[in-house]
Amino acid sequence: MPSRLVLSIICCALALVAHATDIYRWVDDQGRTHFADVVPERYKSVATKIDSKSSELSEGARAEAAARAARERTQAEFEAAQRARSQAAKTAAPPLSTSTASQPPRKDSGETECDRLWRAYRESAECFAPYMRRRGGTRVEAYQHCQQLPSPAQQCGPPKW
Repeated sequence: MPSRLVLSIICCALALVAHATDIYRWVDDQGRTHFADVVPERYKSVATKIDSKSSELSEGARAEAAARAARERTQAEFEAAQRARSQAAKTAAPPLSTSTASQPPRKDSGETECDRLWRAYRESAECFAPYMRRRGGTRVEAYQHCQQLPSPAQQCGPPKW
């Protein structure tokens, strides 16, 4: 049994070595550089063999590339969710009013437009709170469940809470 295991490991290793191939580089008559494992007859005299081991990634470089790909994927998901949320907000909800604090209070609830904007902003912040990361940033799922609202401080002044 152990000899079969050793034999199968050796066969796999030989298959990997047999699969490896040499890469060559040459420049054609138009001045274009080519890389391939097969060189045309007319360029065999000028083709140079490329050392492919120098272009292999180290484990650290592989880990860094994987982390960068994950960040880019997360960023792309975030941007897609933001676009979808923006599109849904345009079609579903009427835009928020941009009135100032001088607007008279509503007769039905006694709440001014600025009070309503601050309340909506506070509710938005509370919705995003569980999705915040310890080192900053927000998880993408937050934008699927919460509506991001700008602070009404510029048009209404500081909150009155």
